[in-house]
Amino acid sequence: MKSDFGKIVRGWVADGWVTLTSGSATDYDYIADDVLKDFENFDVRMFGYDPHNSSQFIINLMKQGISEDKLTPVRQGTTLSGGGKELERLALKNQIFHNGNPVIAWMMSNVKVSKDNKDNYKFTKDGTGGKIDGAISLINAMVLYLELGLIQEDAFQAPYDLNKL
Repeated sequence: MKSDFGKIVRGWVADGWVTLTSGSATDYDYIADDVLKDFENFDVRMFGYDPHNSSQFIINLMKQGISEDKLTPVRQGTTLSGGGKELERLALKNQIFHNGNPVIAWMMSNVKVSKDNKDNYKFTKDGTGGKIDGAISLINAMVLYLELGLIQEDAFQAPYDLNKL
C-alpha cells in the first residue's frame, strides 16, 4: 500500500502539486523562503499559523522583514469551528474552487469532523493515516477571512478561489 501511495505522491510532484525538499526532516528555511515570496507577490493581509512549536519560525520571518502585525496565531481546537462551518457552507453552495488540486482533495477526505455539546466543530484525522495539514491550513485561512470580514454573504458571488486565500 505504501508503494502505491508513493506512486501517487510522485505523480503529484510531476504535476507540480507537491514540492520535494532534500533530507528526511521538514526544511523550515525552504518554507520560510516560500512564505517570503508570497508576501512579495501577493497582498498578504494576515499570515495565520498554529502557535504550537512555531516560535522560532515566526521569529525568523520577522527577522526577514515580515511585520509582526501580519503574523496571526490561530489556536487549534474550537477556534477553528467557525472557519470550518464557513468552509462547509461555501462548499455546499459550490463556492469553493481548488483548481482540481488532488492534494487538498485527498487531505479534505482524511478529515473527521465531530461536534461538542455546544455545536463546535473539532477536526481530527479519520484514522486512515492520511494527512490533514492542508485542510487545517485552509480552515485557518477561513478563520482569518472571517476575522477580516472578507466573506461575502451573497449566494450569487463568484466562487472563492483557494489559490488566492
